[in-house]
Amino acid sequence: MRTLIAAMAALALLATIRQAQDAPATKADKGGAEKAAAFFADAKADQKAEMKKLQPTSAEFKAIFDGEFAATAESVMSERFWGKLDSIFDILFPKTEDNRLEVFLATSDEIKEWKGDAKARFPSGIRRLAGKLKPGVTWAAIRSYKDGGPKGQVGFGLAFAAGRWVFLPMPWNVLRDHTEDYTGDVDVPADSISLKYKGDKEGAESMLKLFLAKDADLDLLTDALRPRKKDVEAIYNDKAAAHYTAHYNTVYDNRPSIISKPENTELALWMFKTDDVIAWNAAAEQDLPRGYKMAKDYYKPGVTLVRFKFVKPGEKLGMAYDGLFYVNERWVFMPKPWQNLPK
Repeated sequence: MRTLIAAMAALALLATIRQAQDAPATKADKGGAEKAAAFFADAKADQKAEMKKLQPTSAEFKAIFDGEFAATAESVMSERFWGKLDSIFDILFPKTEDNRLEVFLATSDEIKEWKGDAKARFPSGIRRLAGKLKPGVTWAAIRSYKDGGPKGQVGFGLAFAAGRWVFLPMPWNVLRDHTEDYTGDVDVPADSISLKYKGDKEGAESMLKLFLAKDADLDLLTDALRPRKKDVEAIYNDKAAAHYTAHYNTVYDNRPSIISKPENTELALWMFKTDDVIAWNAAAEQDLPRGYKMAKDYYKPGVTLVRFKFVKPGEKLGMAYDGLFYVNERWVFMPKPWQNLPK
């Protein structure tokens, strides 16, 4: 029996070594991260196979997370992501024509202190795990995009552990039940686009046209529109303010992006007051998504609301968005309230 147990342990160790060896040899720097993530910007690559090479081993989870939480992280991520990768890969990572890659680095210490590229470029959801991270681990956020097109959402989850890069996609999501919330509100820089433009049609148009620029950084532009707690409370009444504060905090933890395409060069927009939604009048009925009718009892009156589209010249259909509000002398983006209604 002891011989059998020893043989099984040896096989398990050999499988772990082989898995680590299958991954590209890299370093804990920007060049290493770019090499590990190169398949994200290579349409010809077998992206699923390349991603599987980045699956963390038990030893690597222990190198990233403190104490007993490493086993919890491995168990939950294995169940919710790696164990389902074959069935969810095409949904989470659809084929693209991306051919450029951009990488941002920060250590776990910088994540805990929330400074540098961690604060500037990482999705803020990683702060939920800050207390669980071992010091000195290098993390990378990546973005792939098509040459000559706008730069979209920054993805997250590469970590350098035990001598190689591994992939832990949006760990604060799959481990949400096991993390700690953080407190505090977002800071709004004085030069933020959310403050720069007036709360009228001209101001909305001027701001939204920034998203149509050829080299627009859509990730940063969208993040500038993140609502503060007091912004949410100025839009939603007491029945819903706390609920939507938590909801949009989670939405922005994943760092959403208002996406444009190079061929969509024109802007169309519709302006409302929340009074239109509350009354669900003809204007709201005609031009707002019907989901707003489901949330109409939660709004405060008198707040400006914008729906907009990025379209090709001469066309009416395009990339449509809703939930751009002007409140507290700034623009904030809080889309699709019907997807998570207060109970």
